[in-house]
Amino acid sequence: MLEKRKFRYKSIIWIYGIVILTIMIVIWMIYINQRNTLIALRSDEMISIAKISANNLKTYFDEKIDYLNGVFQIDDDLLEQGIDIEDYIGNKILYINENNSDYEGKLSYIPYELFDKYNINKDELKECEIGPVVFTKENNYVIQIIKPIFSKYKIQGAVLVEYLLDEVYKETLGEIQVGEYGYCTLKDRSGAILMHGDKKQIGLDSLKDRQEKYPQLDPAGIDRLVTNQLSGKTGSDIVKSYWWGEDEIKQVKKIIGYAPVDIGEHRWVISAITSYDEIARPLDKIFYFIIGLGVILLVLIVSFIVFIIKMKNQQEKIILELKYSEEINKTTNMLRKHEEKLSKINSIHTLGMMASTIAHEFKNLLTPIFIYNELLMNSLKDNNEAIDDLKEIKLAADNCLELSKNILMYSKEGGEETTEWFNSTEEIKKILNILKTIVPPNIQIDNLILDKSIYIYGNRRELKQIILNICTNAYQAMESSGGVIQVKYYLEDNKAILIVNDNGEGIEDEAKNKIFEPLYTSKGNNGNGLGLSIVVELLKKINGTIQIESTRGLGTTVKIEFYNIESDNS
Repeated sequence: MLEKRKFRYKSIIWIYGIVILTIMIVIWMIYINQRNTLIALRSDEMISIAKISANNLKTYFDEKIDYLNGVFQIDDDLLEQGIDIEDYIGNKILYINENNSDYEGKLSYIPYELFDKYNINKDELKECEIGPVVFTKENNYVIQIIKPIFSKYKIQGAVLVEYLLDEVYKETLGEIQVGEYGYCTLKDRSGAILMHGDKKQIGLDSLKDRQEKYPQLDPAGIDRLVTNQLSGKTGSDIVKSYWWGEDEIKQVKKIIGYAPVDIGEHRWVISAITSYDEIARPLDKIFYFIIGLGVILLVLIVSFIVFIIKMKNQQEKIILELKYSEEINKTTNMLRKHEEKLSKINSIHTLGMMASTIAHEFKNLLTPIFIYNELLMNSLKDNNEAIDDLKEIKLAADNCLELSKNILMYSKEGGEETTEWFNSTEEIKKILNILKTIVPPNIQIDNLILDKSIYIYGNRRELKQIILNICTNAYQAMESSGGVIQVKYYLEDNKAILIVNDNGEGIEDEAKNKIFEPLYTSKGNNGNGLGLSIVVELLKKINGTIQIESTRGLGTTVKIEFYNIESDNS
């Protein structure tokens, strides 16, 4: 009997150990998935910043060209008066140099007969254009803009403006910083660095010179990055590099988004760079915190089991002593025997109540076991004794179930940014099945999806993100009161229509015109204001539109239409 009980206690210890180990593995998987999702989002953000920076740089030079065209345009009336063009242009240049506070470069007038000396093409110069880029002795680059000057359709000369790219960098890319260390750079089509926050890097070949100067760099990663950049692609990468310009150069991981930009005849590459650790470090802190909680929980579980075993052994010992005492005192006074028996029974009752109270309090700390209790019951269904043991601890899992729910709220399915035809009906059903497991029990999700395959050309992960954001808003609107979320998906004409309807609290009238604005939220500190703005951007990528109708106190209906579709009947 005693050996059987010991085996039973050991089995319980093993069960608890397996459950805790399983929880740790699940937490690790959640951590990895969440980290990959955030890194993917930050990579997309860096690509967007690179594209915006490219547009800003192109706009900067377009404005310079427009400025030169406007300032140095000579009216026909002045030409008819017989003005000296060289004096006129010279006075204009002098005025600009003396009165302009903005950086307008180094201006000079080149007569037509000196074009060859300045390598200006006489035959092809028809309008204001971007000239060559020249490396200077001051570890800098100069770019030229050449504005031709005409006299009745005959070219008389040209205004040559030389801009230091370092000054251009300060007015454009130098003002962009992503995170604590982030910055932007500019390379030409050969890989030479034209613009950089650290002037020592200007003029270096981003592949050969840096590998010779810094052999600890990630050669494979840098080679892959530079090759993709110089091929004219838009994309992102994660490589090992350094924060240039610091007193002590330390190797770091960087997230780099890049995009091409055409300035005149030049094809350049803009890179937006930020720190990988700025994304990973907060997640690491959360992960270590959860691991710490897990260790504490494991210690509490082991302590609780040891305590229960000791209590059980003590109870068994008391019972055995009581029986032994009863047998050797059969002939003693009946009253004394009954008094002793009553005393022992009262002691046992007190100990039982104490054990019950302590067990109840400790069960409140052991609630994570509930999630896995059902799995163990299924795997040990032929072991009646083990099933009985598991039933005793089944009610002890409520609080940890809540903890598990809170942890599960941080998981996006990441995925590769692949664009393809995929079965949207199947993907929507999958995400609804997931939502049914995480919404509160007082909220019901009705699946009214048409049983027909509808194919959408786009990215699966982005569609899932759209459904998650919409449905999350729906169930949060009635999280306290409860209700029903209806999801319909069907074909109409040549488009697919998704309708998500809830009977929650609805949207206030003053908020209806702002719900699609980035960073606007009606949830206070519980919201980040990005959900619907992200949905709008993702729908643009897969050729979709969104409409929202809401009545305060009655609920909200979201209608999404997809136009780029194919169905089984197409």
